[in-house]
Amino acid sequence: MNSPRDLTTGRTLLIIVFAIAFAAIESAVVHYLHMHFYPDGFAFPLHELSPHFLGVEVTREVGTVIVMATVAFLAHRLWWGRLAWFMVIFGVWDIFYYVWLVVFEGWPPSLLTPDLLFLIPAPWAGPVLSPVLVSVGLIISGGRVLHGLDHGIGPPAKRSSIATVIGWLIILGAFLQEAPTIIATNDAGPFNWLLFGLGMLIWAGGIAAYRHSRAA
Repeated sequence: MNSPRDLTTGRTLLIIVFAIAFAAIESAVVHYLHMHFYPDGFAFPLHELSPHFLGVEVTREVGTVIVMATVAFLAHRLWWGRLAWFMVIFGVWDIFYYVWLVVFEGWPPSLLTPDLLFLIPAPWAGPVLSPVLVSVGLIISGGRVLHGLDHGIGPPAKRSSIATVIGWLIILGAFLQEAPTIIATNDAGPFNWLLFGLGMLIWAGGIAAYRHSRAA
């Protein structure tokens, strides 16, 4: 009979395989879009897109998040365990999304290459390195919570949660800062690394504080 630890390890491996495979699907779709709109390689300024196409893209993004959230929901019975799994899944998926793009088309040529990251609620933009760093943080954060659940640690304490949320909001602000410019000109200005770094630093403090959040 399998031990609980064996079952947990097997589940973790399967979920990671899912995230990597799902990243390959997402990268393949984006690869086809790049071939159609940017045959010489994706770069700003963006091509003008019809409202219909933008609607399709937003629908695809919503569907992508729902698929990952569904797997995370099924992976654990507690809400913070589900959130932790979503963070891990999203982080692995996002990193391997770029890995697969490199395999499929050799893009991006550099971690500092600007990318259009998301369209909801407005266009997100930033160098490839920025979402990769966020994804590493998501994996570490989610992994700490899941490890804590296996060792009798409860949900994150209020100070840890507040720091995490503040960090996320600041990072989101860095990604969305150029949204008005992108909407108006289809181009993006320099990325605000200072604002992004501040958000990452506050988030890191929230991650470090989690070890003090033991269940009563």
